[in-house]
Amino acid sequence: MRRYCQSKILFYSGKIARFVLQPRFVFQEGSSEEKAITYSSDFLVLNNDRTYEAQGY
Repeated sequence: MRRYCQSKILFYSGKIARFVLQPRFVFQEGSSEEKAITYSSDFLVLNNDRTYEAQGY
């Protein structure tokens, strides 16, 4: 909850471009025989310089 509040403050103050809650990343597509390999992080922070940070616990 603390990181969410920090990200919200940074977003509204203009220090970060955007933040997304629980984004899902697909590392390998699934098929009829295998499940897809995915990862869900807690946060994705998009910085003003167009870099990003994915944070998960």
